[in-house]
Amino acid sequence: IGALHPALRWAAREPYGAQALVFALLLDRDAAIHRRQIAHLERSAEVGLGAETERLFPAVLATRREHRLPLLDLSLPALRQLSAPQTQDFRAALEVLIAADGRVRLFEWCLSRILLSGLTPDFGQSRQGVRGRVECADLAADCALILSLLARIQDTGDAVRLASTAARQAMGLSEPLSVPERPVDHRALDQALERLTALKPQAKHHLLQACAAAILADERVVPAELEVLRAIGAVLDCPIPPLQIPGPHSQPG
Repeated sequence: IGALHPALRWAAREPYGAQALVFALLLDRDAAIHRRQIAHLERSAEVGLGAETERLFPAVLATRREHRLPLLDLSLPALRQLSAPQTQDFRAALEVLIAADGRVRLFEWCLSRILLSGLTPDFGQSRQGVRGRVECADLAADCALILSLLARIQDTGDAVRLASTAARQAMGLSEPLSVPERPVDHRALDQALERLTALKPQAKHHLLQACAAAILADERVVPAELEVLRAIGAVLDCPIPPLQIPGPHSQPG
């Protein structure tokens, strides 16, 4: 927290500033897209939020990638103080800002899943009648899709193979994971996670352990992997496992 810009720490403390902080996290670096996003906020958001978002943007831009999740965590308590109409307006603005460049980036998807899960008690729970009754084997294709997303984040072919093999073994899948060459469509991810909310609590834990195995296969953790893991855990309403990289002095647990 001490490494964060003071203006961002102060903004995260109250609902108005927390909204602007989240919006600033979603502003595009492309000047034309950026102007469209700010114009929408000035038209549709609470008075002054567009200007406050613009004011915070340079500090957000200078923030290291691994500090974005702490910023989001700091903002959530203040965002939970929004009234129901304010929350609805906030969610609508999020959708517009994310859609401004015609695609959903992985960070944008992660941010929106974490936020919506934190702000909406019943987010991802439309299958309430079957929640907690399903095993991973019943949704093997959905589990494989989530694990393949994490494997695809790796930056080399060898790392992808390591991650996919570790995930498959941790999950007990008989077939190799099919890691797509193109980014996984966010709609397919949402649909898969919606179905996976029906998993038994222990099955959710098992899936997240397999996600952790995929991340740790190359013995390093990059911010994008942690963001995806946090998003999955948020939607499934399940704590994420600790990501401890094995070292030469690690003791067996």
